Amino acid sequence: PAIGYTLRDRSTGNILKYGETTQGIKRYTQKYMRAIDAEMVFEAEGSKAEMHSWQHDRIMDFKAANGGKRPPFNKNDY
Repeated sequence: PAIGYTLRDRSTGNILKYGETTQGIKRYTQKYMRAIDAEMVFEAEGSKAEMHSWQHDRIMDFKAANGGKRPPFNKNDY
């Protein structure tokens, strides 16, 4: 199964990225997570296609609520 996740700023809880992975916590190294001061929060689980759609929907909702801007680490809408 795939997992839908958010990367969140450790101090503010703000969403930095919506993503999907089949690797779980192995998706990012601990060194990287410390460098960006973030935590990975698992939000949903399903098929790869379902999680890709989940990710896209969350990004679009974020953009609608934030003047058309994506979360800082989402480079595109998918």
